[in-house]
Amino acid sequence: MRKMISHTDVPIKKALSAVTSPSILTLILLPIIIGLFYIHSFGVNVPFLDQWNEFPAFLMKYENSDLSIFDLFSQQNESRPFFPRIFMFSMSLITSYNVKSLMYLSYGFYGISFFILFSMYKKDHGVTKLSLLKFVPIAWFFFNLFQMSNFLFGIRTEQSLHILAFISAVYLIDSSKKFDSKFLASIGFAFVSLFSFAAGTITWIVCLVQVVLSNSDEKIKKTVVWITCTAVSFSVYLFGYAKPSHHPSLLYSLYNLEDGVSTFLNSVGSTIIRDPVLSPIVGLLIITILVFIFIVNRKNLQLEKNSKWFSLVLFSLFASLEVSVARAGFGSSVALSQRYLLLTYWSIIGLYFISLNFVNIYCRNFQIVPDRFSAKDIIEKTKILNYLLLGSVLCLLFIGVSYHFVTGIETGSVLNEQFEQNKYYLETFDLQPDKNLERLYPDATAVREKATLLRKYNLSVFSQEKYDLEALKKKDKEPQYSVDSINGQQVNLIKDKTVNIAITSTETDEIVIEGWAVDVDENKLARAVFIVVNDKITVPSRYGIKREDLINNLNNKDFLKAGFRASFNPSLLGDGTHRIKIAVVSNDGTSYCIGQKNEYNLYV
Repeated sequence: MRKMISHTDVPIKKALSAVTSPSILTLILLPIIIGLFYIHSFGVNVPFLDQWNEFPAFLMKYENSDLSIFDLFSQQNESRPFFPRIFMFSMSLITSYNVKSLMYLSYGFYGISFFILFSMYKKDHGVTKLSLLKFVPIAWFFFNLFQMSNFLFGIRTEQSLHILAFISAVYLIDSSKKFDSKFLASIGFAFVSLFSFAAGTITWIVCLVQVVLSNSDEKIKKTVVWITCTAVSFSVYLFGYAKPSHHPSLLYSLYNLEDGVSTFLNSVGSTIIRDPVLSPIVGLLIITILVFIFIVNRKNLQLEKNSKWFSLVLFSLFASLEVSVARAGFGSSVALSQRYLLLTYWSIIGLYFISLNFVNIYCRNFQIVPDRFSAKDIIEKTKILNYLLLGSVLCLLFIGVSYHFVTGIETGSVLNEQFEQNKYYLETFDLQPDKNLERLYPDATAVREKATLLRKYNLSVFSQEKYDLEALKKKDKEPQYSVDSINGQQVNLIKDKTVNIAITSTETDEIVIEGWAVDVDENKLARAVFIVVNDKITVPSRYGIKREDLINNLNNKDFLKAGFRASFNPSLLGDGTHRIKIAVVSNDGTSYCIGQKNEYNLYV
């Protein structure tokens, strides 16, 4: 008998000698910082879609003296987000319902999950330069920018707390060697997972498999207790449960097998690339790699180390299956939605750590083998195959990080523009037509009712500083501004100082005025811009829109965000002729000027 000696350690050690531990730690921590900067840069304080069913809806119940503790257990789609609601409502009360604070809350839960993941990895590999270096790809994949775009939706607290509870349960089960407090705590976290997001049902199933596979004392007792707690938790969860009426049948995938399989593969592959053609191929590749890992290492699956990583992979595959069953009726491309990435990205992470563990068997000097050529030959082939599998997973990780970096920037920019516009619509909801409020939530009437309450209590966008022209000093000076278009009709004042725009109220439900303005006295951006109609109606504009043309035209790079856009319902005006003026608030917010030289007349 003799030891298999690896000759790869020497060049690796030489290469690592040129790298310092702080530099590797920086590589691991840098994506976390980039994620925070991403949220800071693109996040907008405005409720969107399902958020209107949370804090604003509960505020209405409170206003009507109809709020109870049981409302926290109420169903939101398929979920019962009891625990996220406690955190979200507490944070909302502390921050005057600043949705951006909920984004940081979600990101905080997600970040804690990352450090728990690292603790699990550290148990297998210790903390050395080499082990830290091997963890770097996971750090960048975990905090890839497309994943970060999920946190631009304040409602993601549900998924992020569910993820934290799931990974905590996996970690505790792996750490528990008998029926102890760690095992009992894992049951508690599984309960939190279930009552955070619908995918918590998977947590119970996956962790049961982990308990069965784990090498611990009192396994039978643990298994029986876990199954019992699962049954009790599911009974509580399903009590009074009603399938959302607007969701497709859960049997759709069964009767439309091709769509179901396509949705499943799309979901699995979307962890790396989001494309209706390429995602199913990548999904099939991920599953193939998993199968080959099992086949190559079937005689020694290293379950003591790998059961926790198999749990991650299994969770991800079950999540993709859940998406296929519950959402395939919307079309297979629904699996590419970013919100599901928070559930399905675990597969490639688990595969990476599993492959790494198998490769390490052949890179260290602890493997004892018979001194026979055939045995050494078999081990050498297994070693090569494991290296190839690890290389395949690494390639997928690098492709995923690169692809999601580009799409993350694009998505962040698009969402920022969309939410900034939504924020303006909410701030001016009294002036907006229904179609604009439906961008925040499909029911415009519900938005108006809940927005009235938010304004009453100075919450969300209404907690921020607003300017009232009547409270400011008026200066008799012509401001520097330009109206570029009214309802898409270009305004040309070169030949004439008067512009007449005809609008048919029966053909349009919105008046949109676009242009730019600056504080000419300070040679800086204005503080705000208003549209004044007939010297009576004051319409705030959305100010701060990028106008790159102004940098050259006004010869000032500080004027990049000098654009404005105002919209309002023409029903506010009535039929007839209406004169439009532009009021520009000074940079210091103490005074304003109204344009008098140019005339803008609307004929409604």
